[in-house]
Amino acid sequence: MNQSMLFNDIIPITTDYAFCKVMEDNPEICRKLVELILMDDLGEIELVVQKQKTIDTTPDGRGVRLDVYAKTPDFVCNIEMQTTDERNHGKRARYYQSLIDADLLDKGQRFENGCGDLVCLCDRSDMPERR
Repeated sequence: MNQSMLFNDIIPITTDYAFCKVMEDNPEICRKLVELILMDDLGEIELVVQKQKTIDTTPDGRGVRLDVYAKTPDFVCNIEMQTTDERNHGKRARYYQSLIDADLLDKGQRFENGCGDLVCLCDRSDMPERR
């Protein structure tokens, strides 16, 4: 039995802790996941991975804590592991994307000058079945 199978048996990758830990500690795994999502090879582009990035809009407003925030010079990819089926993935993705946009753009900056961004919500049903 390999180490990753043992880790997944003890702490499933779908838990917040395991998902964020694996992605931040193994940027090559995060890179492969981003490439799978984009269906493109990132080549030599630098990918900076940050777990649990917090974006707060106002002291009393609803902010977000992003599971995995992967940034290149040209785009941001936010990868979220959803463990409950609240049937609100579309609204959640739009909200996350709007806050990421607001965080990336400086006051007065034109929208065209902003970085591209992508929000990916992974669900338990997206995970391959274990054999």
